[in-house]
Amino acid sequence: DAMLRAVGLTDVQTTVLGPTAAVHDYHTEVAGSFAQTMAGIGAARAAGLTVTVATVLTRSNFRVLADVPRLLSTRGVAAWAVVVPRVAGALETVFDRVSPRLGLAVPFALHAFDLAQRALRIPSFALGAPLCLLGPLAHRGVSEREEPRAFASEPCGACALRGECAGVDPAYLARFGGDELSLRGAQLAATARAEAGPWGEETEALARTFAGAG
Repeated sequence: DAMLRAVGLTDVQTTVLGPTAAVHDYHTEVAGSFAQTMAGIGAARAAGLTVTVATVLTRSNFRVLADVPRLLSTRGVAAWAVVVPRVAGALETVFDRVSPRLGLAVPFALHAFDLAQRALRIPSFALGAPLCLLGPLAHRGVSEREEPRAFASEPCGACALRGECAGVDPAYLARFGGDELSLRGAQLAATARAEAGPWGEETEALARTFAGAG
């Protein structure tokens, strides 16, 4: 509101876990949380604040990811990120129920990114995803450097992008191994990042709202 803007607030980030109340509220286990989140986004936009949205990638929402940017485009959201979950806290006890196989889920995220950027003009980012799985959209990969990262001995040991890559969660690698990772995917990712070039100032600022202080 006006008070928050007066003290210097410029942007707000929130989490939307699905395109409908049924999906979002299932994840939060709080009835009405979707409606509350949508109301909060509306209030922030009415106050002139920039709103960015993160969606945690789960076994229960990856098939409907493409509907999330469609929803966000009607709410004036400035940018969107799909976040690969890290195993910590309560997630440790429900890992197999929540965490998807990345080789299966990430292609759905890539399709949603393509829709968001090309058709809806919503800048989109992949937070915490191995670059080799992002392929032609690897230029949208963002790594949280403070998060613990793990790499498979093969093919990661020979990967030229290892220093820039978010890697995988150590618990994920221990559970599933690194068979989804590939040097071929890393080569596609390197080409995509080179062709895309550096981000502009606006895109860089939006990415920082997900990977650090806004």
